[in-house]
Amino acid sequence: MQLVGRIHINDKLNDSVHNLTKRAYTTTAKGGYIHDRFEIIFYYEEQLPVDPGGGDGDIVDAIELNVRHGHNVRELQILNPDQIPLNDLHLFDVNGNLITTYRNVSHEKEVRLPVRSYSSGVYIIKLYGENTVITKKIIISN
Repeated sequence: MQLVGRIHINDKLNDSVHNLTKRAYTTTAKGGYIHDRFEIIFYYEEQLPVDPGGGDGDIVDAIELNVRHGHNVRELQILNPDQIPLNDLHLFDVNGNLITTYRNVSHEKEVRLPVRSYSSGVYIIKLYGENTVITKKIIISN
């Protein structure tokens, strides 16, 4: 396991998060003081290798993919800086019940999917790509 530290900026006006460790963030703003638009996020995580074969195959390099809930717009935001090909996304509640499936998820750097009608709580996301399954836990607060 490798401990990875990253610094992100959360632009609350645009409801977007950008990885400052990888590249600079550029935006525009009106003149004057800005007190509550931006938020700096520091975090460390253990990056684990991903086994695309579900336990039977070889272990490949770790994949950087982040999922967050944009509470202002009530959307799931998939941050995919390496544009990993993703096919489907399954959203499960904490009890393991399938809530919904999104088909043909875009391969863009940032993908937004609506979650307006779901109640606040902990959810599990399974993203399916070519020979890859990525599982993430997320809190939705609507």
